Amino acid sequence: MMHRYATALLLFTLPAQAHEHPKDFAGGNGEWFDQLERPDNAQHPDRYRTGGGHLCCTDKDATAVQTKYQIPEGGSYPEAVWYVRIRIWTYTGYQIDWVKVPPHVIIHKRPPGIDDDPAMRNKAWVFLTAAGTMIMCFIPPLPEN
Repeated sequence: MMHRYATALLLFTLPAQAHEHPKDFAGGNGEWFDQLERPDNAQHPDRYRTGGGHLCCTDKDATAVQTKYQIPEGGSYPEAVWYVRIRIWTYTGYQIDWVKVPPHVIIHKRPPGIDDDPAMRNKAWVFLTAAGTMIMCFIPPLPEN
């Protein structure tokens, strides 16, 4: 019984390990995704000491994600409130649902050249924690014309 607790404790204390994307990921932007930093790092300088904790990517890939957004009354597109459809934990287990994206994790830049391809313009990516339930970074799609 004690062995299980020690293993669980070890899993939660190990630093995040970076994950490499294939070079051809998202239109040849694998290296760009590998180096992408979390937008709220200025508020958390300790992340630079945790073996890659300052990067969006951990041991999970960036995942293309289904999105929707709402524009606040009197607002415009960059001020959108974003939602992504991801797996979340509830008291009855995991389920797929819409989750509001915290504004401090939104990255307002896109991979180089990605939007030259009409099929990629509407792509959005989310970076989740290892458990897959918390959003670390989010790259929204370009607005529709």
